[in-house]
Amino acid sequence: MSTTMENLAALLARGGIRHHLDVLDDSIRVVFVTRRYLSRRAERLAILRLEAIEGEGVCRVSLERAFAAGPEVAATCLTLCQALEGVPLVRVEHDAEADSLRLVAEFPLEDGEPTPRQLFALLDAVVAGAEAGQTAIAAGGRDAAAPREAA
Repeated sequence: MSTTMENLAALLARGGIRHHLDVLDDSIRVVFVTRRYLSRRAERLAILRLEAIEGEGVCRVSLERAFAAGPEVAATCLTLCQALEGVPLVRVEHDAEADSLRLVAEFPLEDGEPTPRQLFALLDAVVAGAEAGQTAIAAGGRDAAAPREAA
């Protein structure tokens, strides 16, 4: 049995997590209020994208355009990677088209669907990564809240 977006939405609903199933995009959006992380609109929100990628057999959570890449992409990536050392599952990806860095966490979907605990851990990990990244970038003197292109 392969995991569908409807299965993942049902898991979120059973856990009391409000979400939006985007049928056209084949993804789910979940919004978390953050302590330190600032969205590109300088709001304390992390809007996560959840998807089940059937061809790759993974459940993936991402925070798109999490941080501006800036003129020194490699240095910003290094700062974020160092900040994520203590955050399991989360990695940084560079999106050259959007000139931004996204945070991603995923786990394999084997037989059946993930447990609620696995799914919630994945969501929590990306939010924790955003918080750690924000702290590291702010400490490094980079303005993580600098205006970025709107979606």
